[in-house]
Amino acid sequence: MEKGNFTPFAYGSIRGAMLDELKKKNIVDSNTTQMDNEALEELLKVADTVESEWSEAVDEAFEQMTAADRNLVHWLFVEELSLSECTKRAAISLPGIKKHRQKMIAKLREVMVK
Repeated sequence: MEKGNFTPFAYGSIRGAMLDELKKKNIVDSNTTQMDNEALEELLKVADTVESEWSEAVDEAFEQMTAADRNLVHWLFVEELSLSECTKRAAISLPGIKKHRQKMIAKLREVMVK
């Protein structure tokens, strides 16, 4: 029996084994990526539904508010004014603004929970 050179044999065998492993990994990665994309799409659908429902609830809440309530919401949460700045705009005392804010938040919670 003739002895051949071991180096080409080892190189070919190791290279083949490495390529096989890389192919397996690519198949697993491809399947995982596809599953991840499908899960992400499903989550986005759910998020869109929740956002739509929440948006409708907010719209309903605003429809039920008085102009003063809507102004206070705008000043506090959009313009981020302090309570003292809101008192100046609304020409109401600080305790009055605080009470008004509490009632408004209670109304919002009531509508949003429904």
